[in-house]
Amino acid sequence: MFKKSQRLNSAQVKGFFGSSKTKNFKTESFLIKEKAKEKNEGLSKFAILIPKKIYKSSVARHFFKRKIILVIEEILNHKNIKNKDFVLILSRPFPKEIIRNKKLFNIKLKKEFANFLI
Repeated sequence: MFKKSQRLNSAQVKGFFGSSKTKNFKTESFLIKEKAKEKNEGLSKFAILIPKKIYKSSVARHFFKRKIILVIEEILNHKNIKNKDFVLILSRPFPKEIIRNKKLFNIKLKKEFANFLI
């Protein structure tokens, strides 16, 4: 899990949806919203949203949230991103073949996140 200093709270997440300062990126599985911070506030903050329409059980939503966080933390270990906040919204379920293969799943996520985190 992210440290509390790297997580967006609910009020901050709601600010992403009404703001004109938000940049939107669409990948194969995600809608990614990026917002530049107004001040030099340090490290980036993240929120991961997985709608109930995508995965009905909370166990599945938390499972994928943990997997996504692990990949993002691995990317952040190599690259330090400052003055930006991100909201990642899963827009469609992952194919079962990818989920079963842990290595393939991590590669797929890294490819999707590489474009906007680099």
